[in-house]
Amino acid sequence: MYVEEVIAYVSGAVVKSILPKIKCSICINELTVREGDQAPSSLQVRKSYGALTSASPDVIQICRTAEKNHVRRTICFSAVYLTPRLN
Repeated sequence: MYVEEVIAYVSGAVVKSILPKIKCSICINELTVREGDQAPSSLQVRKSYGALTSASPDVIQICRTAEKNHVRRTICFSAVYLTPRLN
């Protein structure tokens, strides 16, 4: 599914942006994918030129949840503010 591939790709960008701020090696290992942990999505394979950071399944799940909540809020906002009022 395209949305899942984009979420996995963006999750890697999120991890790449926070890695320089983290000093704990255990934390770094938990944020990034380990060998044999999961195969990268087809989008990650296409966009990878050797410098792509792959996020761990936990980070991908967090980003998936955040994306779903964002979509729900957007739908609620649209329903409340874009629906014509009968006054």
